[in-house]
Amino acid sequence: MGNGLLKFNGMNYADWSEQIQFRLGAMDLDLAIVSEKPAAITKTSTEDAKSLYEAWERSNRLSLNLMKMTMQRSS
Repeated sequence: MGNGLLKFNGMNYADWSEQIQFRLGAMDLDLAIVSEKPAAITKTSTEDAKSLYEAWERSNRLSLNLMKMTMQRSS
């Protein structure tokens, strides 16, 4: 595979999961897998709360995309 990651095939979850977690951590994109989703942004949200929410959303979106790219398509 071009990205060097093992494709998940239904039988290799432990190895695949470890690789995904390592890659996301190395890319500083693991926020969504190591922390709960922050509260939704409101009119009264602080700038820190907004930044955290946006960072979590980005991490979640990119994490899901990476996982999707490394899953074997079903026949």
